[in-house]
Amino acid sequence: MSSSRGNSGGHGGDLLNSYAAADGSARADFLTGGVTLDTGESHSVFDDDGSAIIVHERPDPYAEEESDTGERVACGVIVPTGGGG
Repeated sequence: MSSSRGNSGGHGGDLLNSYAAADGSARADFLTGGVTLDTGESHSVFDDDGSAIIVHERPDPYAEEESDTGERVACGVIVPTGGGG
């Protein structure tokens, strides 16, 4: 599967870098075809090992090799809310 980096080394849910204002606020809207909310699909976020969103302290340089994006500064687990999924 291709990632947003244009190679097979990324994650299906890799998103573009976003930046916060000096007061820490941020807003971002992303669209990706690398993952789905549909259960039973090969790239579902509701698979057996679960999914999360992770925010790192530095931007991803979109390089093919691993890079130092710094510490994880925020994360959230993605779970269905009971309305399907």
